[in-house]
Amino acid sequence: MKHLIILLLFVFTPFMSINMKGETAEESFQIGMTHYLYERYSEAVKYFEKAANQGFANAQFFLGVCYAGGEGVTEDLQKAAIWIEKAANQNHGRAQVVLGNLYENGGGVEKDLEKAKYWYQKALANGEEDAKKALEELNSKKK
Repeated sequence: MKHLIILLLFVFTPFMSINMKGETAEESFQIGMTHYLYERYSEAVKYFEKAANQGFANAQFFLGVCYAGGEGVTEDLQKAAIWIEKAANQNHGRAQVVLGNLYENGGGVEKDLEKAKYWYQKALANGEEDAKKALEELNSKKK
């Protein structure tokens, strides 16, 4: 019996340690991404939220994406915009492009073409090539 308990502890301890010890924000995000890639969105959101609340920009962005698409949570564009903006404020280039799009189209935020332009320009400065096309399209709309 003693050997069985030791064997069970040996086998299950690595799996238990993921949940029992506190992960860093990056570890929580990585666990969340694994769930996200396997389309276990509710589980992904739990880990993204944990990392996002610790200020991890990638997690903030993906949590916003989950809210925007209703993946693992009820769709809520306002919450999506809040989380995406938190990531954008940390120079997360992809978040800056998406936030620009939200402002351009009024998704979860009041439509504001000047703010859209601002975020596209920031994204472009961060090397996001999609921002160049978005900025060109936005400028052609304003004419």
